[in-house]
Amino acid sequence: MRSTSQARPAGGTHRRAAGIAAALLVALSTTFVAAATPRPAAGVDEPDYGMTLVEQAAWHAPGDDFVLRVRVGDDVPDLATIDVALHSRLVSRSSFELSVSGDALGSTIDSLSIPIAGLARERGVVTVPIPLDGPLVEGDALDADLPGVYPVEVALDAPGVEGDLSSFVTWLVVADGALETRLDLAWIWQLVAPPLLQADGTLEPAVRADLLPRGRLGRLARAVQSSDVPLTLVLGPETVERWQAAGADAARLRAAFAPLRAAVRSGDHQLLRSPYVALDIPSLAAGGLAARLRPELAAGAETLSRVGGVFPSSDAVFVDPVDDISLFLLRAEYAQRVVVRDDRLTEVSHSLTATERFVLQSAGVGFDAAATNPLVESWMAGEEPPALRAQRLLAGLSLISLEQPGAARGILMAAPDRWDPEPALLGAILDGLDDNPFIEPGTLDRYFDEVPVELDDDDQPVVRTLLPATPAPASITADDLERAERAIVSMQSLVSD
Repeated sequence: MRSTSQARPAGGTHRRAAGIAAALLVALSTTFVAAATPRPAAGVDEPDYGMTLVEQAAWHAPGDDFVLRVRVGDDVPDLATIDVALHSRLVSRSSFELSVSGDALGSTIDSLSIPIAGLARERGVVTVPIPLDGPLVEGDALDADLPGVYPVEVALDAPGVEGDLSSFVTWLVVADGALETRLDLAWIWQLVAPPLLQADGTLEPAVRADLLPRGRLGRLARAVQSSDVPLTLVLGPETVERWQAAGADAARLRAAFAPLRAAVRSGDHQLLRSPYVALDIPSLAAGGLAARLRPELAAGAETLSRVGGVFPSSDAVFVDPVDDISLFLLRAEYAQRVVVRDDRLTEVSHSLTATERFVLQSAGVGFDAAATNPLVESWMAGEEPPALRAQRLLAGLSLISLEQPGAARGILMAAPDRWDPEPALLGAILDGLDDNPFIEPGTLDRYFDEVPVELDDDDQPVVRTLLPATPAPASITADDLERAERAIVSMQSLVSD
């Protein structure tokens, strides 16, 4: 909840009032979980024969060079070769999943062996150009002249060494021009921090670190500004307000906040409404605090409009966590179109990937709804190098697009609360989505406008409901909140006197 007092560096009364307000923000806000996937270092005493993917293009036309940039270990011998095995085109998402798990790559349809000694090498990164077959290509080339997604095994071999020194599987996407109807993709990014103020009115150190240019939110802010791909943003109003206020006194914080404000004001991305602090609405309602949602939403919209320069006017909302009560409360405010995580919904069987809207029936009301796709989101996760995870996502989306190339379909992804992706991962994904022949990235509003509602066998809209769930215990009761607010008012009256 928004503090009604301004904290000062000194002054016990002010510090106590700010401390109570900060405690209220923490009590009402959701909790966050950080995730990190560091790559383990190679053993000091062992020879470094490793090979990891650093970069590859998201797609190629027939006749192009399929260029891989790989980092190879310092101890790889000069006589080593990079062996490339091309497997048959994948025909379904399930076959793609088998290739991801390594259980089945399909038959090998072509292969090449390339001596590493003849390749360009800079600071341990080797550039591997692999010709693809095409009408004007002569000589050795991989037989991948048809549009589709092909698994590719890349192995590092050396004479006299049994087995591969190192290997990985990536995916080659071949496109002979763009599809007339591409797969719509809406990607929701959440730039939200826990409440920033400590009891003494200063910024919480760990959260302050997130706001710096090299911090979690600072990096995401730069990624949003540099993206040519439309994104849908959930910004924490309290986060951006404190960020801007802190920036007035700290050049580094100001420099980190500027790209986010510029990106929001550019109009290239969609801004969703959100409460002033991130709320667990089911828990809030269960604790008797449902009436607090309206002022929090109003304060959030006002803050985003004032700080970001854009009023979040969409009637779409991403709700997580969610239950029937939270949907009822949000509908009473503004929400007509809702996005929820798929694991909160009753299951519906699909022969192909679920890519359409549906009706979410809740407390007798039908919402225009869509669900995130956890399988697609999982393709970005793991301990593999960022370039490999990015290509896995882009190839998987391409294959979903090719399942029904003439149909209007869409995929929704939503980043977790405290998302901390590597810049290399974001850069590769955003570059690969830009001008992609199979994927059409856009905002959440565009998704709802372009993607149809799924119909059942009777040509009626598919209806889903929320699974039963028990809200988390409220961290503060209505009586506690009322007493704390009276204390703040009392403190302020003492200051004004």
